[in-house]
Amino acid sequence: TRLSTTYKLMPLVGAQWKVNHFSLNPYVSYEVFDRKTTFYKNKSDNRITVTDNNELAIGLIIKWTK
Repeated sequence: TRLSTTYKLMPLVGAQWKVNHFSLNPYVSYEVFDRKTTFYKNKSDNRITVTDNNELAIGLIIKWTK
């Protein structure tokens, strides 16, 4: 048996432009905190915690609208 919990804090700043039938959404986000804990319920009762912070993400979302 396995149980996983995840906590994440990742603020995002973005904008939106509409051109004809397309919506353009550029964004920048910064992951301040990310922690995942997995509990294994077996003979050893192990717990594994992974913390991965300080991640910068830049992206562009393109949507077709009617």
